[in-house]
Amino acid sequence: MWKTIVLSGALLVLAAYLYWGSNTRATPYHVFASPDGRFEIVVYCLPTWGLMPGQSGDARGFVRLLDRKTRRVLAHKEVEMVQLVDQVDWSKDTVAVKLIAQWDLPP
Repeated sequence: MWKTIVLSGALLVLAAYLYWGSNTRATPYHVFASPDGRFEIVVYCLPTWGLMPGQSGDARGFVRLLDRKTRRVLAHKEVEMVQLVDQVDWSKDTVAVKLIAQWDLPP
């Protein structure tokens, strides 16, 4: 009985670590700089478990809008597949990540 409880607890801790701890091990996948150099969109890839060779582009991750000078995160969005983030359109006051998000830029 106690072995089952200990094993269940260990599995729960491992699952929590893999879920919540994975954001700390994210690696940059792609960077899109704004034309004026003030901002950038950074696409981060999260560690994946159990993928076969050749499936690395199917990894989940997140997209962040950053102020390049202060490195402050201005916006954040989770994505199921980082390879979907392939086009960013910058305007004077907005940035649009195709099929993912649209954010207002600070003045």
